[in-house]
Amino acid sequence: MDYTSYKKALLMGLHEILRTRGFKRKNNIFSASNGDLSYYICLQSNINSTVDTLITTVNIEMASAELYRIEEISIPEELYRSSVKNIGEYAGLQRTKWWTIHDEQSMLKAQQEIAAILLNKILPDIELPASKQSQGLFSWIKEFRAAMYL
Repeated sequence: MDYTSYKKALLMGLHEILRTRGFKRKNNIFSASNGDLSYYICLQSNINSTVDTLITTVNIEMASAELYRIEEISIPEELYRSSVKNIGEYAGLQRTKWWTIHDEQSMLKAQQEIAAILLNKILPDIELPASKQSQGLFSWIKEFRAAMYL
């Protein structure tokens, strides 16, 4: 296997988890919206990846249409993000979590770890319509919004 095969396998695994929760895939970005808040789960490759090795991480991003209007941002709305967190923060790390994938075993391990963090730590906090997901809300966006309106 090579870089492209590893990335494709990871994206397919993410797609299986996220599509049942209302996320749509465009390239390496999965997105879902509840109206005001849009959520993005992005597979990011490291610049040090090679033809035979994929170095990757997952970023969790949010955008608020309301905050976009309030802040009068000059970039296109589809590129705006209110908040960005790395999967490492959900794994209890104080830094970005990277996976180095160079064979099938390391790819399977990365898939399992990413899936576990998504299913157990990230997705339960995402607010989507009740028919699609739980009613929780990222505590960090609550804090951000509270600070904006104080």
